[in-house]
Amino acid sequence: MSTCANCGQAILFGGVKEGTLRFCNQKCYNAASHLRVSLDVPDDEVEVALTAFHQGDCPCCGGPGPVDFHYSHRVMSFLVITQFQTIPKISCRSCATKAKLGNFFATLLLGWWGVPFGLIFTPIYLCRNLFSLISPTSADAPSDQLREFIRLNLAQHNAIQAAAEKAKEGDMPFSDVG
Repeated sequence: MSTCANCGQAILFGGVKEGTLRFCNQKCYNAASHLRVSLDVPDDEVEVALTAFHQGDCPCCGGPGPVDFHYSHRVMSFLVITQFQTIPKISCRSCATKAKLGNFFATLLLGWWGVPFGLIFTPIYLCRNLFSLISPTSADAPSDQLREFIRLNLAQHNAIQAAAEKAKEGDMPFSDVG
């Protein structure tokens, strides 16, 4: 079973396909133009930027890398309302550990107070945080999520540069605005 490249929804059959990307419907296909454009970024350009970012300084604390995507999980409940979420963070391992511990203790204190979902999801999310603390991501190689993040940012940067070049050439209607 495949998932939509835009919204992550499972696709049982049908959908819209372009290259290696698959979308659940035409609306998701139209909304994901940035994903389709990112496929035009050369792989060697992605790898150079990925290596530099992965081995660079942490955007949170400024400390040494490696930098990667890390996920922490949190449940907060109040009577019949329960909020559970997975929170992504691009950081070094030290900053990720602090975020995971913070969300672990927030879940431990505030997750139980909702009926029935707080009682169900709190132990699950506590275990997910503990498991991610015990077995952190590999520092040797960047994750696929970081690779896609870098690819999307390069595509956006290239699109902005192309628009700026068109504006300099006078092809854009707003080029004379000063």
